Amino acid sequence: MNNEEKILAVLEKMGEDISAFKQEVNQRFDAVDQRFDAVDQRFDAVDQRLDALEKSLEEVKEDLAEVRSGTNHLLDWAERSEKIIKVPLMTKK
Repeated sequence: MNNEEKILAVLEKMGEDISAFKQEVNQRFDAVDQRFDAVDQRFDAVDQRLDALEKSLEEVKEDLAEVRSGTNHLLDWAERSEKIIKVPLMTKK
């Protein structure tokens, strides 16, 4: 076997090693991709839940504004009524 044949054999062996290494790296990357897909699915679920919570919070804020407005009107009515009927309806601190 001359030098050229030896070099060719070494290069062929290196090519096989590189192909095997490339295949192993691709398999590992595929596993990582699968894990990231699972993480993405979890984040999507969390995003959906947060969107639902934000919507609910907005509804609560709207309801609170209505209750606050109604309470303010009721307090105003009670103060005016106290003056008219001259009987205290509220205890003031």
